[in-house]
Amino acid sequence: MSFNQNKIELNLSNYNDYLPINIIAYSFAHSGAQGEPGGVNIISKEGKFFHFNYCRGDIKENEMYKICPPLKEKYENKDFYEANWKDINMGMGNNLTVHISIYDKFQEKRGKMKLGFGGIYLVWKKIVYEILEESK
Repeated sequence: MSFNQNKIELNLSNYNDYLPINIIAYSFAHSGAQGEPGGVNIISKEGKFFHFNYCRGDIKENEMYKICPPLKEKYENKDFYEANWKDINMGMGNNLTVHISIYDKFQEKRGKMKLGFGGIYLVWKKIVYEILEESK
């Protein structure tokens, strides 16, 4: 399964066609992050890969929370969020959030890669897809 071949670009005119997204992991880049400031990448449990950029105006804040509810839950329903999601700092303003159901396996695979600081930024999608493939 290749995440680049199946990337779905979300915007204000099409995002509703894909809701709800059954999120297994997502990355969020703050507006000043290195890489792609404002980039949000989502992988669903079904293996679909979604992308939008809130800094470019692809999606506005209210729509961003509809697409990726954990972004809002993190601040408004902290107990629920912490019971279901784990955050991983990827460095330079980039954050990764992984569903609790794959977190241990994710960390195990990550550990075997012996990545330096920030290295997870380059391989997180590959690790998630490996886990999804193995769970078939």
